Amino acid sequence: MVSSKCVVYGVLTTPLDLRQVNESGVGLKAMPLLGRFWDPLLGVFTGVLAFQLRQNNPETAPPPNERLDHLLKWKYNRWIESRKEQQNQGEAEFWTALSNEEQKQASQALSTQA
Repeated sequence: MVSSKCVVYGVLTTPLDLRQVNESGVGLKAMPLLGRFWDPLLGVFTGVLAFQLRQNNPETAPPPNERLDHLLKWKYNRWIESRKEQQNQGEAEFWTALSNEEQKQASQALSTQA
């Protein structure tokens, strides 16, 4: 005979199964594989390892212009160029504003002399 706590969403489970029903009898309570700290680290490590293996495997490697290092260099160079453009634009606005102030001061000085 199957108890009501062993039926979860229409799936029969055994008491030896790692899935557990919470107190209300609804949902699953996942048991940690290694612990709260080590499970995420294991996941990140596995993902980085899988990415590295995919990048270096001759059968699955992307073309050289689509590799991560090439894309990061391209993005960084694009960012540097946009920063230089912003800086040049800011300097141009500064010098324009400064020359306008100097022109106003010169015109005021001429008007006070006259």
